[in-house]
Amino acid sequence: MDCLFCGLCKVDCPVFKVTLKEIVSPRGKAILKKKDLPDRIFYICTLCETCKEVCPINAKIGVRKMREKLVEKGVETKVNKKIRENILRYGHPFEQVD
Repeated sequence: MDCLFCGLCKVDCPVFKVTLKEIVSPRGKAILKKKDLPDRIFYICTLCETCKEVCPINAKIGVRKMREKLVEKGVETKVNKKIRENILRYGHPFEQVD
């Protein structure tokens, strides 16, 4: 089910608790998703899914899907890029240790 933008998830979101910025809250991300606006904001998420747990309708924000869209567009963090390269090269996300 899609987000209804009620905002009940904000209070429990660890990222929102630290930043107090609506745009990084689950509701902010849900609004961007509805408008199909992949943004680097989707990398500012712990993927803890607390928003889903506290949501009265069990809505899914779709952060992982939006991150996939960002990667397809070539927009990713340095760490994400390094992890992806390591998986392709070594079969796991860690650098090879000699």
